[in-house]
Amino acid sequence: MYEFKLPDLGEGIHEGEILEWHVAPGDTINEDDPLVDVETDKAALTIPSPRSGKIVSVTGKVGDTVLVGDVITVIDDGGEPAREADEPEADEVEVPVTPEDAPAAPAAVKAEPAGVPAAEWGPVIAAPATRRLARELGIDIRQVPPTGPGGRVTPEDVTRFAGSATGAAAAGQEAASVKTDSVAASKIAAQAANTIPYLDIEPLPDFAEWGEVEIEPLRSIRRKVARKMVTSMVLVPHVAHMDDADVTQLEEFRLRERERLAGKPGGRLTL
Repeated sequence: MYEFKLPDLGEGIHEGEILEWHVAPGDTINEDDPLVDVETDKAALTIPSPRSGKIVSVTGKVGDTVLVGDVITVIDDGGEPAREADEPEADEVEVPVTPEDAPAAPAAVKAEPAGVPAAEWGPVIAAPATRRLARELGIDIRQVPPTGPGGRVTPEDVTRFAGSATGAAAAGQEAASVKTDSVAASKIAAQAANTIPYLDIEPLPDFAEWGEVEIEPLRSIRRKVARKMVTSMVLVPHVAHMDDADVTQLEEFRLRERERLAGKPGGRLTL
């Protein structure tokens, strides 16, 4: 049996949405035949079968999201049965550890504010100066417990966090695991996509009152675009500047010159 896991689909891609299965349990497939269509935040692609054999099982239905590294199908290729995940190899059998052999406890343990795991925090609300201070101190601002109004991270929060042994240990551990913790990244992104600080979202009207409504799922690429646009709207200040100018004399001059230059090359004078 061969367990096929969702491969790495590109830099920064942690998951994909199943668009279509080209096989079903019981089907026979050849190597490199189309197996499943998956859409990521960047593109839709067809994943070929890595082996020839009989499809034993598939994981996930159309519309489901699977993470990179998840087993998406099991193929009977004539090899040995797939080993259960909780069945240890011969050299993986646990050996009882006596208290004398037990490793020493770490000096600092990563603390999480109010019992909320860092992976479940929402978008960080902080001023640009506070973010710059965190970068200069080598602190991941997502790990700083906020004390400001509305959940805002203040400069005092950053310096307090940086000055503690717990803060230093948490920053180092987070920096080492940021590329591998795809589950945490997915949770943060999902919460960010549904969170707009300081705004009460009013429910949409029932559009069916004005006619037939067709609902389409927000696919990966469009979902990514929407998430980025909302993040930009929340975090980036939007400024509009307008000036009023009296161009009465300029317009009078333009009309006089247009009449004087009428019929000559370049005689059509515009503002």
